[in-house]
Amino acid sequence: MTHAVMKQIIEYINKSVAANKGYAHIWSTQILWTWQWWFELVLTIGPIIIWFIFRKRDSTGRLLYVGFFALIIISWLDLLGNSYKFWYYPFKLIPTFPPFFPWDTLMSIEIMFLIQYKPTFSPWLKSITFGLVNAFVGEPVMKLLGLYVLVHWKHIYSFPVYIVIYLLAHRMAQSKTFDMLYEM
Repeated sequence: MTHAVMKQIIEYINKSVAANKGYAHIWSTQILWTWQWWFELVLTIGPIIIWFIFRKRDSTGRLLYVGFFALIIISWLDLLGNSYKFWYYPFKLIPTFPPFFPWDTLMSIEIMFLIQYKPTFSPWLKSITFGLVNAFVGEPVMKLLGLYVLVHWKHIYSFPVYIVIYLLAHRMAQSKTFDMLYEM
């Protein structure tokens, strides 16, 4: 790598750091403790508590495995969309978290509940339901509340993405790799 390229990289890193510091200042003075912040806190913690109470205890490990997989994929896609300004989130629960961690967490918990509830029911119907609810109910509600701003994106684009995420998670949940650990 040439010195000139390294210099450009450092410039972009410095701009990114400056932008993050600027957002952190706005967050600490204008966002923290607002109703949007409290809503995002409840949207993050509430579903986790509900899942903890109503989860299928014998399948906790499998469900967490699938839930974390879904959370990573959803958060990565959210970060990608936010980074390329397909959409953005003006409010964050914590400035250093992924763009809309509360919504991403809620969707991964939805997936865990759908997988544990009626496990033999059609994964295709569950995935379509998951896609419809999140693309055409959840996203518009978040947009209406001012927590989600579409720039170069439409709700219809999210629908097939949600279907694929659910189907991948369902496939992982059906994995036969979960077995008891034995001493060797």
